[in-house]
Amino acid sequence: MSTPSVDPARLQAEQRIIWNETADDFNKATAANNVAAQVVSDRLIALAQVAPGQRVLDIATGAGDPALTVARVVGPAGSVVGIDQAPQMLAAARGRAAQAGLSNVTFIEGNAQVLDLPPQSFDAVVSRWGLMFFLPLVPALEGFRRVLRSGGHLAAAVWGEPQHVPVISASCAAVMSQLGRPLPPPDAPGPFNLADPEKLAQSMTAAGFSNVATESLTLSITFPSVEAYVSFQRAANMLVRTAIAEQPAEQQGVLWQTVAQTGARMANPDGSVTLHNLCICVSGQA
Repeated sequence: MSTPSVDPARLQAEQRIIWNETADDFNKATAANNVAAQVVSDRLIALAQVAPGQRVLDIATGAGDPALTVARVVGPAGSVVGIDQAPQMLAAARGRAAQAGLSNVTFIEGNAQVLDLPPQSFDAVVSRWGLMFFLPLVPALEGFRRVLRSGGHLAAAVWGEPQHVPVISASCAAVMSQLGRPLPPPDAPGPFNLADPEKLAQSMTAAGFSNVATESLTLSITFPSVEAYVSFQRAANMLVRTAIAEQPAEQQGVLWQTVAQTGARMANPDGSVTLHNLCICVSGQA
């Protein structure tokens, strides 16, 4: 199945609006999951061969991940630039950096789809759950390679197939079923666009990267309660949030109750909700 026709500029503008509107809620809802997601950041740092003293670029950094972890690894002799198109998310990232006492990380607002940064100015590029939203992907990857020094590494993480990512797909399936709609096709713009490792690797190779490799990684997330699960869905699950927002006001409450019921069905005996999710990590060398 081919990727549906989409206007990349329009998609990017819509995403910018959504992430700005949800920045505060997103940061509150995901704070408890930052520890769980650290396993992904740590793996990207290893795959990109980040070392003390290096200069590293974090693409689609959002609220500062994995840029803040990278800043600790490269140390005072190194530096990190995090780029994102949502200023409200970047404000949160700057606040987190200040709170952590990290002065070697800078966050800039910009269009990572068309990077306006000097060639060969970074030793490594990382991105956690950002590549899925870059359309078309290959030109964006070519831009990432352009800013890498010769021999520098890129490492990125994307979500796996929907059935293996319940933190996003479980509520999405329930809401779409309630609405009588099919799930979005796997290659539609969105979080599962790059769930096929072969497709991801081919894009990297087409962009000029060598030594391209992919691997699977499981991310286990525990929400302390069903209410916390629902808060996360409201703030961070754009598929669910958008589908519900399109409905009449009187139906939105019913649909959010469907999300809560979905969380309750997956809950542990103590009321917490633990979900195991598949990530795909890709790496390559400039």
